[in-house]
Amino acid sequence: MYPRKTIAWLALRFVVVLGLLSFGWPGVGNAMADYFRWFGRQVIPAKDGLRVVLFEKLGHVRGQKPDDLRISVVNLSLLDANGYGPVRDIPWPARAFIQRPLALLIALLVATPVSWRKRALALVIGSVAIHAFLWGAISFVIWKESAAPILSLATIPSYLQEPVEALSAALIAQVSIAVPVLSWLIGAVPFAHRPVVELGYAMPKDTKCLCP
Repeated sequence: MYPRKTIAWLALRFVVVLGLLSFGWPGVGNAMADYFRWFGRQVIPAKDGLRVVLFEKLGHVRGQKPDDLRISVVNLSLLDANGYGPVRDIPWPARAFIQRPLALLIALLVATPVSWRKRALALVIGSVAIHAFLWGAISFVIWKESAAPILSLATIPSYLQEPVEALSAALIAQVSIAVPVLSWLIGAVPFAHRPVVELGYAMPKDTKCLCP
């Protein structure tokens, strides 16, 4: 078991690093929105058959935060001659799905007694896992919204609608917490330095050792 001072120091490092990296510093929200929009455009095709997916920043809209985005899903066959038609909008705050999971992962790694080389490797693995999970969550949510009656781009049987809604909410919730924690548990915890406890007997100074 680690000494109390060591545990307190590691906990303090975790809290300080998490706070610094999670804080909404000026410009961070806008940068996260730019990055998420770029990432979304890389992993989700803008046009797939009749479906069109748009990633839009909302920071310039009054009342919106700098990191607010909107994922819009459109059915081309339902647009009129002027390009107007039903749209399914999905609000998506970039900081919650990019900055916060990465901040949690980095804070956990900094507070784990492993070498910086292992921390860096775990960070790479965790970052890939977060982005892969995020890609899956976005794809699933877009597919779910495509099945909305106003778009009819996909079909979800009535008996699966509630499970699909629950799974969609769970996927979105787990990006920020479960994925970075799982990445930390797999990539860093097994390599953490364990305190060494030496057991032995101390002999008084005046004691003579009778050796054969």
